[in-house]
Amino acid sequence: MSPSHLHPHYIVDESDRRRSVILPLDEFTALLEDLDDLAAVAERRDEPSVSHTDLLDGLKRDGLLCHLFRGLGCAVYRNHPGRTSPIGLSRVEP
Repeated sequence: MSPSHLHPHYIVDESDRRRSVILPLDEFTALLEDLDDLAAVAERRDEPSVSHTDLLDGLKRDGLLCHLFRGLGCAVYRNHPGRTSPIGLSRVEP
């Protein structure tokens, strides 16, 4: 959530200096979720990355790719021989 999407209300002291802020609960919750996401990214910063092709290959190997498409009438997907891109996927009835 960007600061431009926030609707803060400030509590000021007798000198009109901002001392506290009140946010709508949904905005506060979204900020907390963003902080959790940033913490997860920071914790995983040194982990090796995985290419999109390797990710798809691992999901197919583990039988999980179909679960991603279950709502779309997916059966089992496999690569055409010699192809590793998602374009090479074909639908195979179980």
